[in-house]
Amino acid sequence: MNTIDFVHYNCRESKQVEGDIYALANCNDVGSDRLRAMMVQYKIEDLNELAETIIESTRNAMRAAISKLPITTTTNTMKIDGYDEEIVLKAKLSVVNDTIVIDYEGSSPISDFGINVPKCYTDAYTSFGVKCVVAPEVPNNAGSLAHIIVKAPEGCILNAPHPCAVVARSSIGHMLPDVVFGCLHQLLPGRVPAEGTSCLWNLRLGAGHGITTRDPNTKLENTTFTAMSFHSGGAGARPNKDGLSATPFPSGVRNVPVEVLEAITPIVIWRKELRQNSGGAGQFRGTWSKNGRWK
Repeated sequence: MNTIDFVHYNCRESKQVEGDIYALANCNDVGSDRLRAMMVQYKIEDLNELAETIIESTRNAMRAAISKLPITTTTNTMKIDGYDEEIVLKAKLSVVNDTIVIDYEGSSPISDFGINVPKCYTDAYTSFGVKCVVAPEVPNNAGSLAHIIVKAPEGCILNAPHPCAVVARSSIGHMLPDVVFGCLHQLLPGRVPAEGTSCLWNLRLGAGHGITTRDPNTKLENTTFTAMSFHSGGAGARPNKDGLSATPFPSGVRNVPVEVLEAITPIVIWRKELRQNSGGAGQFRGTWSKNGRWK
């Protein structure tokens, strides 16, 4: 059994997954061809020296950006609806020489539900929040990320070790940039976006064996399918303009077009529209969410 066969027999939507694999493989082929062409053009034998140069220049740029911040400590707290009880995310951000340290001590403990966040996920979305404000034009690599240190006590909801349930980690993890923004706003007033919707609201639909009833005419199970559609509220106002309506932040994920979803599932989408005036008021406004009707 080859890899594609293994995927085929272990996925509910094998054609879509196989297509994804082939698409990624093709992207790698194109990327490697262009990389080899560049190395031939500039007579480069390997990428080590180039990589070190990029990382070092990035490290210096990140240091320069952090050096403009005051040496101080700020805090922020966010409260989120949980399943059985409210979830509290506490952050303390400290600027120490050329490094930013974010500590989540005091945040809620691990949940019995699948909304726990692995430490690597906490590291990623915390670093993203810092970079968006402090050094948005500096590339992400070992050079820039080395100057962002993220701490979270093991056993809190932001550092859930194996075998904690983490399948819905984005429900909490996507809130972290806004938590960080609350700290950075105190250091850089006028440069930080207002808090927005943050996490995605995903609609999952599916049917098939054991889920739907048999067709009384054919005695066969109805068509098996699974589908997920991403939904988001509005983003918070930016420092000098409105936010972005129905735009997921921080994920930036894009939805499957209506036409594609209707073509591969027995779903009909009757309506998909912006929910007017659902954003906050102000000189620069938080923006609109959306409404939809599915069948």
